[in-house]
Amino acid sequence: MQGNKPPTIGDIVRIFWYKRYLVWFNLCSFLFMAILLAFVMPRNYISSFKLFPPLATSRLPGAELWAALIVSAQQRGLYIGGNPSDLVKEIILSRSVGYAVIDSLNLVQRFKCKNREEAFERLQKMIRTIPREGNILAVAISSTDPRLSYEVAQRTLDETYKVLERSLSNMGYKVLEDLEGKMKEVELKLRVSEDSLLQFQTRYKILNPSIETQRLLNELAELKAEYLSTLIELEMLKKYAATSGASIEELRARMDVLHDRIKEITKLYAKVTNVPNFM
Repeated sequence: MQGNKPPTIGDIVRIFWYKRYLVWFNLCSFLFMAILLAFVMPRNYISSFKLFPPLATSRLPGAELWAALIVSAQQRGLYIGGNPSDLVKEIILSRSVGYAVIDSLNLVQRFKCKNREEAFERLQKMIRTIPREGNILAVAISSTDPRLSYEVAQRTLDETYKVLERSLSNMGYKVLEDLEGKMKEVELKLRVSEDSLLQFQTRYKILNPSIETQRLLNELAELKAEYLSTLIELEMLKKYAATSGASIEELRARMDVLHDRIKEITKLYAKVTNVPNFM
């Protein structure tokens, strides 16, 4: 440099390069910019919660209801999948939950949107669902406003529970109606069986059976009633909880055992009374 001539950018770069300070200069520059951006750019605040819907094959209370809800949703074309957490994800991101959150928190005005649909689209961008191991569903709500993030997370959780509660309640009423119809069928079959037994006893004049014969008749009636009730349980399980394969196999095995026992008691009864098989 000559005289009082101010240094140029090139002179400064050459000085840093010769003194091997250029790398440190770049690092310090990037660090300064990062700190500056951290203060200038708005921060994202995250509020989250986790849900653990039980698998249909688990032994947890309510697992069969979850399975029934999944089967019902699949039959109506509302859901395609197998895990309860996937169904809960669909509910969280549904319009029924989203619109309820928007209305309760007045998000149309807070988001400065034209209508609920526009607010719903913005709300969807705030929600992130993350499946975890063990069928756990993590839900994260992000926003530059920490209070809004917390409020949306709380309302989303509340509204999701409300939708699930309504769905399970409606499912329970449907199951109860079907069960009442099945119970009437069982009562009718038992009455027919009792009438057939009475006609059989009258025909072969066994109106005053011995203690042993009466014991066999009582056991036979109990086995037939248990067989019919197990059949109803199996039909209900196949209809409302088709994913519960283990339970279905257990019921089928129980029915096989009952059927074999009924045949055994019937043969024993025929041997004791010396009359043809009436079953």
